[in-house]
Amino acid sequence: MTHIEYIETQLSPLRRQLKEHSLYEQLQSVEDIKVFMSLHVFAVWDFMSLLKALQIQLTTVSIPWKPKPKGSLARFINEIVHAEESDVNELGEAKSHFEMYIDSMLQIKANTAQIDELLSQLDEEKSIHSIIEGLQVEKCAKDFMRFTFEVIESGKAHCIAAAFTFGREDLIPDMFIEILKQADSKNTKFNKLRYYLDRHIELDGDEHGPLSLQMVEELCGNDPKKVEEVLQVSQEALQHRINLWNGIKEKIIAQKGRIDKVKARPNKKLRNAILAVSIIIPLAVGILFSVKIEGFDLSFLPPIYASLNGLTAIGLVTALAAIRFKRLKLHQRIVQLCLTFSVLFLLLYVLYHMTSDSTKYGDINGNGILESAEAMAVSDTRGIYFFILVSHIFLSLVVIPLVLFTYKFAWEGNYEKHKKWTRLAFPIWLYVAITGVIVYYMISPFYS
Repeated sequence: MTHIEYIETQLSPLRRQLKEHSLYEQLQSVEDIKVFMSLHVFAVWDFMSLLKALQIQLTTVSIPWKPKPKGSLARFINEIVHAEESDVNELGEAKSHFEMYIDSMLQIKANTAQIDELLSQLDEEKSIHSIIEGLQVEKCAKDFMRFTFEVIESGKAHCIAAAFTFGREDLIPDMFIEILKQADSKNTKFNKLRYYLDRHIELDGDEHGPLSLQMVEELCGNDPKKVEEVLQVSQEALQHRINLWNGIKEKIIAQKGRIDKVKARPNKKLRNAILAVSIIIPLAVGILFSVKIEGFDLSFLPPIYASLNGLTAIGLVTALAAIRFKRLKLHQRIVQLCLTFSVLFLLLYVLYHMTSDSTKYGDINGNGILESAEAMAVSDTRGIYFFILVSHIFLSLVVIPLVLFTYKFAWEGNYEKHKKWTRLAFPIWLYVAITGVIVYYMISPFYS
C-alpha cells in the first residue's frame, strides 16, 4: 500500500461524512444557495493563501532567482496559480476564481458584506488572526480560516499540501456536483455561478486533483513522520470543512424558520402599534400646535431642525450607497440615525410652534399681517412655496407608516417585503427631508 492509499483509507470515514452531509438536502432554493455562498466564500478566499504558500515553498519567488530541485512540483503549482489567479470567465475576461465567485454572488444577490469587510482590512497593519477575530461572521467560518493560516504558519510544505489536497481540491468535484443539482438547471438566470462550478469540476476533477496527490507523495518521500503529519492535518482539515458545513446548514435552517415564521405569523401587535403611532402622531401634533406657551424665546430652533432634515437626506443617500456596496451593518446604523434625526426634528418643530407665532410667507415687516404690497412682492414664489409646503406636510404624514413598516420587515428578516416597501418609502422620505430644508430657506427671510 502506498502512502497516498494509506492516507486515503484513513480519511475515508470523514470524506464519506462530508460527501453525504445533510447540508445538501437543505439546498432547495436560491435563498438557500445565497446563505451557502455567504459563508463558503471565506473558504474560496483563504484557499488562495494556501496556494500562494505552496508557491513560496516549491518555487523561487525571491531575487536573485535560482532553480528549485523539484521542477515538476514547481510546474504543477505554477499551473494551479495560473488557473486560479488568472482564469478566463464566461465573458473571456481574465479573473481569479475568487473574483468569479464574488461575481456569482452579486448576480445571485447573495450577501457579500462580511467578505467585503475582510478584504477592506487586509491593507491595514493588522495580523490576519486579529482581522478574522473581529469579523461579524459565524464561528464555523472563523475557525475554518484560523486553521488555514495556522497550517500556513507552520512552514511545512507537506502539511500545507495536505490541507490543500485533502481539505480542498480533492473535495471540490464531489461537493460542487451536489450543489450544482440545486441551482438554475436551465443555466440562464445564474450563468456566472454555473460557469464557476463547471470550471472547478473540469479543472479539479480532471487535472488538479490527481496532480495534487502526486505532490503530497513527493513531498512526503519515504519519511513516515511526514506521512503521519499529512494524515493529521488532512483529518483536521476535513473536520473543519464538516464543521463549516454544519454551520452553513444551521444558518440555512434558521433562515428558513425565520422566514416561515414571518409568513405564517405576522406580528399583529407590532403592526397595530405602527398603525396607532401613525394616527396618534398627527393628532398629537395638531393638538400641540393649538397650545401656546408664553415666555420662551426659541427662535434659534428653525435652522437646527432644518439642518436635521438636511442630515436625514444625506443619511438616506449614504444608506442607499451602503446597501449597494453590501455594507449591511453600516446601512442599518445609518437608517437608525436617520430615524433619530427625524424624531428630533419633529420634537423641535413642535416645540418651536408651541412657543412662537406662525410666520406668514411674505411678511417682510414681521407684524404678523400679510399686507397687499407684501403679497405682491412675493407673488412669483408664493405658489411654489405653498406647493412645496403642502406636499411636504402631507407626505410627512404618509411617510410615518411607510418608514415604520419598512423597518419592521427588515427587523423581522422579511427582506422581500422590506425591498418592496423601500421602493416607496425611500423616495417619499427623501422628498420630505429635502423639502423640509427648502421650506426653511424660503420662509427664513420672514422670521421676525
